[in-house]
Amino acid sequence: MSKVKRNIWHVLICVGLLCLIWGGYLFCIRREQRQISEIREDDFSWIAQIDSVEYDNEIVRVKGFAFELNKLAKERAFSIVLRNLDTEEMIFPKVRYFSREDVNGYFLCDYDYTNSGFEFSAKIDEFDLEKNNYEVLIKPYWEEYACHVGMYLSKGEVVSVNLNENSLLEENDTRITEIVNNGTLRAYQSEMGIYVYQCANTMYWIVKKDYPYFSSNGNMWMQFVLYTTQNDKLPMEQLEKKCMWNNCSFSFLEKEVFETDMFRVVKCEIPQTHSITRIETGHVGDGRLWWMTFRPQYDFMDVTNK
Repeated sequence: MSKVKRNIWHVLICVGLLCLIWGGYLFCIRREQRQISEIREDDFSWIAQIDSVEYDNEIVRVKGFAFELNKLAKERAFSIVLRNLDTEEMIFPKVRYFSREDVNGYFLCDYDYTNSGFEFSAKIDEFDLEKNNYEVLIKPYWEEYACHVGMYLSKGEVVSVNLNENSLLEENDTRITEIVNNGTLRAYQSEMGIYVYQCANTMYWIVKKDYPYFSSNGNMWMQFVLYTTQNDKLPMEQLEKKCMWNNCSFSFLEKEVFETDMFRVVKCEIPQTHSITRIETGHVGDGRLWWMTFRPQYDFMDVTNK
């Protein structure tokens, strides 16, 4: 065999070995990303939201953003898992990642969250979003667990609660219907008869009149606490107390706006002076009578590809 032929064979063998190694690496990554040993409870260490669901002929496209707090957002830091709430089937869509300057601008802090945008798409017959209910889970790369992050797709609509549970508010009053239709249900305690809705920059607490922990004059102190990535922008009185949160708690009677035959409704504006990573609300008596934690609905305009 001539020297030239030997060199060609050496090159072909090297190329073949490289292809084999690279193919094996990609196979291992794909296999690893499809393994889930547990689904962890939401500890609010991740910020995530679905911004849009778009239909283009037979293709559905879902766009949003996700990042882990207090860590530099890196491309491919996570994958998306869809859990069918009826069958428990796990679907692993192919995800495309892109920059979200608007997200980083809102949460602006010591960590860069620009590389947080995601998009996944599929043919409608692969997972029928218009008929099925899915929970959207976040799976950190190289981990065998996924995280609840309060994202759901219910019959083509983006929701923040599991609609398979008893989360629906039934009331015929037009004022409450307007809140329900124009807002998003962020949290609820159906056994207590408490529903929390967000309409743009306004929060509404809809509470059943027979709530057992109203005081004798029909009042209670509502906890309303907001956490942020921008502690330096908190009110001065909070900083002086060394509180790393914004305590916007209030008297129920002070914020009550109307009542119906079944419910009483309070309204409170969401502060716009700092970012918000999560909201905690509840009623504290002899211990916590009830307590709910949730992320706000973020209204970002930039959901385009970059």
